Amino acid sequence: MQAAYAFADHWAVTTSDFHRKEKNVYGSNYNSIYDTSTVRYKRNLIDLGVGYFVSLNRKKTITFNLYAGAATGKFSINDYGLLDSSDYSRFH
Repeated sequence: MQAAYAFADHWAVTTSDFHRKEKNVYGSNYNSIYDTSTVRYKRNLIDLGVGYFVSLNRKKTITFNLYAGAATGKFSINDYGLLDSSDYSRFH
């Protein structure tokens, strides 16, 4: 999700929020070295910014934009399955 708001004639704030979860399942039919493997991904990001914008032509179809911001986030990977008939689990 993304949003922006112009709070004055040439100034605006922006923000975005990103969340995503995925799961991949692998077995011996994928030509893998693992007997089975399940990998779960989780991604969370958020950012905030403030900027200046000005029109460069009379019709206001071309603008100059200068924004600065900060972001934070977290990515995690959980991998578990069977390798040579033994359980394994990895977290990154």
